[in-house]
Amino acid sequence: MANKNPISENNGLVLTIKEHFLNFLINCSNNLGCVSAK
Repeated sequence: MANKNPISENNGLVLTIKEHFLNFLINCSNNLGCVSAK
């Protein structure tokens, strides 16, 4: 990552957050105990 590109890093971070959020939603829909686990 010698090339500093804030926009690229930002997009990567947003994609990572979206991925985690989607995984969280999928886990919740597959796991009825997701609310109590929070």
